[in-house]
Amino acid sequence: MKRSSNPFRPTTSESSDFSITPRSNQQFEMKTRSSKIPLLAVPERLDVKDMLISASDQRANVSVWRICLAAAVGIGAGVLLSTYEVDGDWAQWIALPGNLFISALKCLIVPMVFCSVVVCMGELVAAGKAAQIGSRMIMFFTMASVASSAIGTTFGFIFAHTYNAQMTADESNTAEQLTFRCHDGSYLTMTANGAMACRPQVNVTADLNALFTLNDTTGFFTTSGTEFTQLSLLPFVR
Repeated sequence: MKRSSNPFRPTTSESSDFSITPRSNQQFEMKTRSSKIPLLAVPERLDVKDMLISASDQRANVSVWRICLAAAVGIGAGVLLSTYEVDGDWAQWIALPGNLFISALKCLIVPMVFCSVVVCMGELVAAGKAAQIGSRMIMFFTMASVASSAIGTTFGFIFAHTYNAQMTADESNTAEQLTFRCHDGSYLTMTANGAMACRPQVNVTADLNALFTLNDTTGFFTTSGTEFTQLSLLPFVR
């Protein structure tokens, strides 16, 4: 505390004396503090991460345990639905939120990425770091593409034996091919001049001259799409 003869006279120092009443002997020292406004951290230079992360993303509050909980719920629901083999309308209603989410991502991700790349490239050009950051970005993207291709190919070879890829041919437009066997065991073939002859040694699966395409013009042969009819020989037996 300080004592002053005139309590109302301001002082020139940083500290000032203040009296409660004009005739009070109690003097209180008051000091002023200069509050400093914190300056925002400004990055000295731009880097590759500036192409991917903006200032608003750095302030985003992402809860890790919520992400893990949602992943666990999704895995459990998938295992449960695959165990009970839910199909039909129930499966479509359950898959509806996921399909809407994927459709929304497909609708928004392309313009969002385009706008982000344009803005970031503009900032890089304005900062004079376009050539340096662009070359590093191309190098990193190339390395990531090669690494992802190598990982995918490796896992494909590892798990290839666990999948049985059975390709079914379309038999609707398949032409029936026949071979004709002669009385001596040879096969009927077509010669180069168009004549028909029986040849003893013919590979019926590889020689196209020994294969004849069936063209059922009268519908005599029964196909797999028609029902079999039972024939009776009693009217012809005498």
